[in-house]
Amino acid sequence: MTVNDIYKMAIALMGESGTNYDSLQVEITNQLLAEMFSVNNTTLTTPLTTIPSVTLATDTLTYDTGLLREVMPYGMAAKLSLQDSPTLFNAMNYEYENRLQKYSRGVTTTITDYYGGDTDEALPV
Repeated sequence: MTVNDIYKMAIALMGESGTNYDSLQVEITNQLLAEMFSVNNTTLTTPLTTIPSVTLATDTLTYDTGLLREVMPYGMAAKLSLQDSPTLFNAMNYEYENRLQKYSRGVTTTITDYYGGDTDEALPV
């Protein structure tokens, strides 16, 4: 999936058909990659160590497919509509935040019970 694919989905969600926002798609994608970095890492067996970035609308995105298809278009639509339509921004941002939560997973770690427990067990932090 490319930057332009996400952009076209965002434009469709906004009910737009023009190219008024073409110049913003790369910069907004880089912002979304940073915002979604920690959530994306919870979906990977080997987490990324640095936030990826893109330079062209034709660049391929390597995040989780669900995040790219289900979350990122709403985030881009929210950011594109911020100055033009506060109502549309609120609706798109609401969807973005809720969908992002769907992919947020807890992190488990081993802890020791110093108050009488005799085993270590993985508990959510």
